[in-house]
Parts: sequence; C-alpha cells; structure tokens
Amino acid sequence: MEINAIPRRLAFTAGGQQLINWGISFYMPGTFAGAIAADKGWSLPQIYLGLTLAMLMMAAVSPFVARLLARFGGRLVVTSGTLLIAASCAMMAWRPSLAGWYGAWLLTGIGMRLSL
Repeated sequence: MEINAIPRRLAFTAGGQQLINWGISFYMPGTFAGAIAADKGWSLPQIYLGLTLAMLMMAAVSPFVARLLARFGGRLVVTSGTLLIAASCAMMAWRPSLAGWYGAWLLTGIGMRLSL
C-alpha cells in the first residue's frame, strides 16, 4: 500500500505546483490587467505585452532548460523556476516603470520555462 502512496503524493504535489505556477504566471494579467491599468496609467496592450515577452523568453531558453533537466533533474529545475516566478512577481509589484514591468516578465518567462 505504501508504494501507491508515494506516486499519488507526487502526482498531487506536481499537479498543485502546476496549478499555482500557471495561475500566477499565465492567468495573472487577465485577472489584474484592469486594476494595473488604473493604478499605473498604462494601456492594456502595454500590460499584455509583458506576457508576450515571457512567452518569447520561454521559447528562447527552451534548449538550455532541456539540458538543465537532463543534468540536474526535474526537482531542482522546477523548484528554481517556481522561486524565479515568485521573485519576478515581487519585481512586478515593486517596479513603478514600464521597463521594470517588462524586465520582470522576461524573468517570469525563464521561470515559466523552468517550472511549466
């Protein structure tokens, strides 16, 4: 019975991690874009460009991340990506400029590729 408990726990943990990381990274602009636009005075296209930059960064770093996964395994790589997403969200909150917003999204893109 114990053998089945480990894979089930792993599946729930990995699923929860994916749910949280997708929610924080991919779905965050759709949820908060209106509030960000009102607070910062940026247009919606300017805000959504951040997610576009993250997607482009994901594509750019994919070959490198594949090598990291092969060398270090999923646990370290995915954990690093999750921490990077958290740090980039803090940057988004604390950076008042549009350039800072875009820089944070570039880091989010790296974190997304590492963890999603």
